[in-house]
Amino acid sequence: MPAWFWTWVAAVGEYGGGLLLALGLFSPLGGFGVPGAMSVAIVASRLHKGFWNRNGGVEFPLMIALPALALTLIWPGAVSLDNLFNIPVPEPASWIVVAIGTLLTVAAALRSRTLATPTASDSVGAI
Repeated sequence: MPAWFWTWVAAVGEYGGGLLLALGLFSPLGGFGVPGAMSVAIVASRLHKGFWNRNGGVEFPLMIALPALALTLIWPGAVSLDNLFNIPVPEPASWIVVAIGTLLTVAAALRSRTLATPTASDSVGAI
C-alpha cells in the first residue's frame, strides 16, 4: 500500500478514534483506533530509542495508547452517546472482532514500511 493510504489510516485512527472515544460513540471502535495508531508509531519509529520520552522513546505514545485501551474494557458509561441513542454494544463479540481487526491493520501497516534503526544521534543524552 502507498504511504498516503497509511497516512490516512493513522489520521483516522488517532483523530477519529479519539473523537469517538471522547463522545462514547460506537464503543469500542474509537478506543481501538488510538492504540492502533500509537502501536505503529511505537514499533516503527520509537522502540529502538528506549522507554523514556526525553530520548524519543515509547513513554509518550504508550501513555496515550494504554488509557484508550483501558476504556474499551469498561464500556461506555451513562453519559455517552451510545447510551443516549440507545446503541447496543454486543460486549465480548464486538471487543474481540475490533481487537483482531486492529491487530491485523497494525501488522499490515508495519509490514508495508521500513522500520527505523538506531543511529549515532539516537544515543546522545541516553543514560
